[in-house]
Amino acid sequence: NGGLLTATDLVEYQVNKLPSIRLPYHEYEILLPPPSSTGGVLTAFTLKLLGSFEAGKYEHGSVQHLQLLYEVMVATNRARPRWDNRNRERPVTESIAMLLDDDFMQPYRDEVAAALKNGRPSPFVPEPPGPNNTSHLSVIDGNGLAVSLTTTAGESAGYVVPGTGYIPNNIMGEGDLHPDGFHSRPPGQRIPTMMTPTIVLKNGKTRLVVGSGGSIRIRSAILQVLSNLLDFGMTLHDAVNTARVHVESGALQCEAGFDPQAVYALASMGYGINRWSHRSIYFGGAHSVSLTENGRLVAAGDNRRGGATAIG
Repeated sequence: NGGLLTATDLVEYQVNKLPSIRLPYHEYEILLPPPSSTGGVLTAFTLKLLGSFEAGKYEHGSVQHLQLLYEVMVATNRARPRWDNRNRERPVTESIAMLLDDDFMQPYRDEVAAALKNGRPSPFVPEPPGPNNTSHLSVIDGNGLAVSLTTTAGESAGYVVPGTGYIPNNIMGEGDLHPDGFHSRPPGQRIPTMMTPTIVLKNGKTRLVVGSGGSIRIRSAILQVLSNLLDFGMTLHDAVNTARVHVESGALQCEAGFDPQAVYALASMGYGINRWSHRSIYFGGAHSVSLTENGRLVAAGDNRRGGATAIG
């Protein structure tokens, strides 16, 4: 049909098996997907940055907590172009190590610390929009074997493969994934994605599986679910379904459910704020499952996106 993909491309395609990004966080180890998942390495950067500021010492949803979330999110957006420009020709392991290196990260720690101390927002850098129509599945069995699986149709390619019910995505047509223009990416490269299926271990054993749909809100959704659990000790249901924030269009997008006084206080410090009057699928759909230390399975579907659970 005149597309870029050929039958030969499909026949020669191979699954690329790469080791996970392994990020220590408190007494846990967070496993995140490596590139071509840009979402995995950027989420690791944000989590490592957040961990430098002990989010759990603040009251959840307080002005200090909201300010910290804003600052670590925009710091990641500022770091991304610098990292992109320096890692294009590097092997995957080197590019990950560079972004998570303490020397690379230190200027962003300093910027976040200065913003928190001075009560003023640091410079905002926008993030290009990504594809929609992403779904996530989290699974743990009784033996602790885990699967975290995210797929996307983007906006779909507009047709169904005959006899299969399969709808190809349109990722070759997503502008944010082709910053140098369409048809400019060299053949054989894997297209980056924001999809970030995640597994959390404690003492080497599976404790949590999480992931999300939501385009560029995937990272902020996963960040907050993990922080709600690991910093604030919430139940899985509350960690998934409590109100979230996301930085976009120069403002902190605040889902309904936050204390209005905290939101007003942040606005008075010069932060752009957009208060949502309702809960929305805009903030992702972080369907999750956990395995407690006593072996009990707990599942939480994100009620923003009709998340469903099954245990049996």
